[in-house]
Amino acid sequence: MKRVLFILFLLPAILMAQGEYRPGDHELLVSPTAFTMPKGNSYVADYQLFFLNYTYAITSRTHIGAFILFPIAKGFEKFFSLGIKQNYLQTPLISGAVWYSHNFESKFGALGNAITLGNYQTNLTINIGAITDYNDYEILFSVGGVVGLSKHVKILAEYMNTKSLLEESDFSGLIGFGFRFQGSRISFDIAGARPFQEDFGDLIAIPYLKAIYLFK
Repeated sequence: MKRVLFILFLLPAILMAQGEYRPGDHELLVSPTAFTMPKGNSYVADYQLFFLNYTYAITSRTHIGAFILFPIAKGFEKFFSLGIKQNYLQTPLISGAVWYSHNFESKFGALGNAITLGNYQTNLTINIGAITDYNDYEILFSVGGVVGLSKHVKILAEYMNTKSLLEESDFSGLIGFGFRFQGSRISFDIAGARPFQEDFGDLIAIPYLKAIYLFK
């Protein structure tokens, strides 16, 4: 009983120990968390060696970023998109942020809200949003978590789906699972992604790689 009371006594202090932002804390494998970088920081991210993202923190709660396909083929500029994330809630227990991105070629946009429970080291994030061409829209949602194994290693898991995909009985969404290796300026995500329930044949999962460099 004394141990239980001792843990309960320490719990508020543990939850308030958010720690220091490290590269990659702003997102799960794909979906954003509600966390943001300190003002003036920025990062360059490379997804699957093909997609590049540069994001800058104009305030400690506001990110603006650009996303583009690596210039390996004609028409790469058609993938150019701009995005913003605004954190509106920061407490020791819960954080919240809204995010928006727009692709100028396809005239598609994505708008969503991220709620994160926990801290940088261990957390759970739920995203609910919509993809739209401004005439029609598609509901998008994801849920994922991060568990810190040490100061530099974390386990990540994420599930994503949309309203229309849920309505199709032969598809149950995508799930990803992997590891994040973090330093003070560099992080690497090594993971795999696959349909949640469907038979993928002999292929267990599609490899997923991400590298981030943080400028302070």
